[in-house]
Parts: sequence; structure tokens; C-alpha cells
Amino acid sequence: GRDPLEGLETAPADQRLQLEREALGKLLQLRAEYTASGPHPKALEALLVSSASTFLTLFRAVLRLKGSVPPQAPEDLVRAAAHLVGFGATAFDWVLTRLAGQKAAQLTQFDPIAERYLAAVERLAEYVDAM
Repeated sequence: GRDPLEGLETAPADQRLQLEREALGKLLQLRAEYTASGPHPKALEALLVSSASTFLTLFRAVLRLKGSVPPQAPEDLVRAAAHLVGFGATAFDWVLTRLAGQKAAQLTQFDPIAERYLAAVERLAEYVDAM
């Protein structure tokens, strides 16, 4: 049959608005879960690992919205997003190591690694809000 979405276009302003909603909503969720998980290192580790795919998706979206083709490799994607948005790419090193199935340092209560990760996500939300 005929593709019902053929010829359908989405305005960049609408895409930016949806990206802003997603980024702010996920930031609020991350902050709440960080507050609850912070005192418990294993829970904090699980939070970072489980939330990473969401933020990698948002990085792809912001790069596409700015006219770039997002890199496939997660490390390259984080570097490209960090360069565009203005956060330190190393904020995602720990979680990228874990996602690659490699051993990473165990986190501590309210670990600075998690704080840098949260700060990077906050910067993403600020960037999208200012677009």
C-alpha cells in the first residue's frame, strides 16, 4: 500500500521543541534518580548505564537538528556532541567503558564521575533551550 507518511515534513522549530521537551524531561528524571541513587554506589552505577542510551539518542538528535550527520561509534558521537554543546566529553568516559563491556572503576557515593555526567546532561538541556 501507499506510505501514509510520504511527503510529510516536520519543521525544524517543531523538532527543536520536541528535543527540548525530551532533554528537559530526561534531565529532571535523571536528577531525581541521582538524588535517590547517589548514596548507593551500585545504584548510581546502574543509573548511569541505564540512562546512557537515552542521552546518546538525544545527542544524535541535536547533531541532526544542527545539520550534522551523527557518528555511529558512541565515543565519536559523544565527542561531536560535546564539541557542539560545550561540555567535556570525558564526562561520558566511565559509562562508555561500561557500555563496551569493559571493567570500569567502582563508583562511590555521589561520585564526581556521576556529577560530571549530570553536568553534561544539564549543559545539553541548556543548549537546546537556547537554540
